[in-house]
Amino acid sequence: CFPGACCAFVRWILQLVMDYISIKSFGAKPGIDCTDAIQRALVFGAGQGLDTVVPPGTWNYSYVLFADGGRLRGEPGSVLHALNPARSAIFLSGVGSGVSSVTLTGIATARLTTRESCRVVALDAKDFSISTVVIENAAGAGLRADRSTGGKILQNTVSNTLADSIHITDRSSEILV
Repeated sequence: CFPGACCAFVRWILQLVMDYISIKSFGAKPGIDCTDAIQRALVFGAGQGLDTVVPPGTWNYSYVLFADGGRLRGEPGSVLHALNPARSAIFLSGVGSGVSSVTLTGIATARLTTRESCRVVALDAKDFSISTVVIENAAGAGLRADRSTGGKILQNTVSNTLADSIHITDRSSEILV
């Protein structure tokens, strides 16, 4: 896609005919750091009410990702690989945010205790969903909820974390696990 108005027009046309936007539409490519492209896709998707889709392949990221009211979902064979164990979290906030059907891998070798070192963190989220996510490695907790309500954490597989698999804390309530 060409920079500027052309890209915006193409994304606008895509949203008219689909219920999702791909991270590839924002420049994500396998084998490189896709943090910026993934974050831009999440912001765009949330603003348009579209899911942000991670296509099959391994997509690297090096800094925390934020889904404020947005939904990130994978397809069969979708992997998000964290390059920085201290900044590997996907933060869910706002209303209706979620992560589903994606594998999260990483390179953690030492335990960390920050939210940013966890893999999926619902922070001040309402009616969030974390489902069918496979977590293979985390320096912190696999799934964490802080000050969040009305969420669902369903059918996930968490292995090789260096802290809790699921950690619910700080006045979080009404969460179905």
